[in-house]
Amino acid sequence: MSDNSSIPSGSPRIKSQILQWANIATDHHTVRPISDPPGYVATVDQVEGAWGYGTTVEKAVSDLRSVLIDWARLKLEHGDDDIPSMGGMNLPAE
Repeated sequence: MSDNSSIPSGSPRIKSQILQWANIATDHHTVRPISDPPGYVATVDQVEGAWGYGTTVEKAVSDLRSVLIDWARLKLEHGDDDIPSMGGMNLPAE
């Protein structure tokens, strides 16, 4: 997926790092079914407060990826230093 609409303007290097981090994080997802509303919720244990919803597993994981991009972007914009390492990748990468 190459949707860059939720990535902040700025350095293409930072945009690329956020996408790479979100893709790695998405690979570590867990999905669970929910009943109200019916569907699925996808999460990544290390990323507190970020989750995706969908009527199918695939939609929940896709939504999670978008949420992770926004989550990481906001963390970086606010100067937060508690973004978890994913697959050995840290944000911002040096």
